[in-house]
Amino acid sequence: MLETQRLVIRAIKQDEIPRLYELNYSPFVKAFNVFEPLTLEEFKEKNKAANPENYYLILKEDNQLIGEISVHPDYVRYQVNAIAVSY
Repeated sequence: MLETQRLVIRAIKQDEIPRLYELNYSPFVKAFNVFEPLTLEEFKEKNKAANPENYYLILKEDNQLIGEISVHPDYVRYQVNAIAVSY
């Protein structure tokens, strides 16, 4: 876990999965990402195990999940050893 003046950056809690779903499938996020369409139940199942590549931003003011940072191998670039950071 990391903390800033305004944020806590940590693993997600299971009761926050619906909020993450809401963020991922919001019109703004969908306009810039190509997520496979999932129901909330499918999304919960896919995200039930902790993923060490993902970090979640929690606003201290109201303990609200406001975003996600993902650090993972980048397989899009052919024969390049790269890391991708998504937020």
